[in-house]
Amino acid sequence: MEKVTLKRSLGLWAIVGLGLGYMTPTTVFDTFGIVSKETNGVVPLAYIVSLIVMLFTAISYGKMVQVFPSAGSAYTYTRETMSPILGFLVSWSALLDYILLPMVNALIIRIYMVSIFPSVPAWVWVVLYVAVVTGFNYYNMGKTSSFNSILVVFEVVLNALAFERTVCS
Repeated sequence: MEKVTLKRSLGLWAIVGLGLGYMTPTTVFDTFGIVSKETNGVVPLAYIVSLIVMLFTAISYGKMVQVFPSAGSAYTYTRETMSPILGFLVSWSALLDYILLPMVNALIIRIYMVSIFPSVPAWVWVVLYVAVVTGFNYYNMGKTSSFNSILVVFEVVLNALAFERTVCS
């Protein structure tokens, strides 16, 4: 039986950036706008806790990929270590996440853009957002990763400014 392996096309930082950029740019404004106000400024603590959880997850994935090098998915790890049924449920949960989070981002961008340009129909912003994101992903994953790096830097700068503003207020 031939050993199946993944072809590495992106480096570690590109993958980390894609994970961070999965939320860019919409969550920055929501988190440090609405959520920060409603939670009396404890959003940075939520980010710190999330960072710790993500680090443990990354370490776990690093160990699991050594044991199961044919795939890098939670589905495979769950299927192989627990049961095929749980693996199936994990894969469907991940699929829902991949479908729903971009939809949430499209709707948030629509809300922002309608507030800036109220004369433009709301659906135009959703279609435009989906077209741009789809176009980038279709064109080339390497180019998408480069563009994503710009968005992640934008997100980090805005988070730092918002954090400084929250702490110093």
